[in-house]
Amino acid sequence: LRRLITFEKLKGTLHAVIYSMEAAQIDFYPYQFKPVIKFINSPTERLIIADEVGLGKTIESALIWIELQARRHAKRLLIVCPKILGEKWKDELRSKFLLDARIVDFYELKSEVQELKKTGPAHSFNLIATYTGLRPSKSELSLLNDPPGTKMTGSEKTEFLREIAHWSLSYEPFDLVIFDEAHYMRNPATTTFHLGECLTETAGAVLCVSATPVNNSNTDLLSLLRLTDKDFFETEGLFNYILESNRSTVQAINALARTPVDMQLLQLAIKGMGESEFIK
Repeated sequence: LRRLITFEKLKGTLHAVIYSMEAAQIDFYPYQFKPVIKFINSPTERLIIADEVGLGKTIESALIWIELQARRHAKRLLIVCPKILGEKWKDELRSKFLLDARIVDFYELKSEVQELKKTGPAHSFNLIATYTGLRPSKSELSLLNDPPGTKMTGSEKTEFLREIAHWSLSYEPFDLVIFDEAHYMRNPATTTFHLGECLTETAGAVLCVSATPVNNSNTDLLSLLRLTDKDFFETEGLFNYILESNRSTVQAINALARTPVDMQLLQLAIKGMGESEFIK
């Protein structure tokens, strides 16, 4: 009954998603709509999906893509993942959402972008590429900061990423970029992080998907957050301040989730929330 009520409430908001799930005969789980709702309400249309393994992050990501297509006629999807997961993405998009996606190497992706520049924003594609296939050379990372033509020329990959990062046309090269196993980008010193930075710079929307967004410390999470909103998460000091300010809120959530409610912890949490500049 609860599922049915949730389903009926969502029908008015997510027509495209509901239709797709019915057409593809996907089992419906209400929690898989939460990232879609969160994404729709996001002012940046950038999100980290960090559900545990086996909860359907691929489905959640695809639902967001379908809703983007319906709401703003999104046409260009790029999925970046480890090589071993390329076929999985292709199969799931086809079997569960009736979406045909192609696994491409660097040169095929470059060719699609060149075709986009020739034909204009009506050009559409669903592409799957790999971190190893797209990331630039470490020796050329400094070139990525400047538009093409303003410094010495690098390799084809470097020049392509410079073009994407400093995209000059009035429409985005990618309406949505999905990074699967996004924790591969957690170290800002790596070429994989710089690849993510270039692709997110001019993407219309971004999803970072990872069951383990934090590996060693909160610094790992900060790297991914900077890919979703580098202005808000500008410095590590600000990030740590935000974390500390939210500590009491998290304690309140935990207290309310217990059975029975932990009243002592809740009272302490409310007192702490009252002292927060963000919350009071």
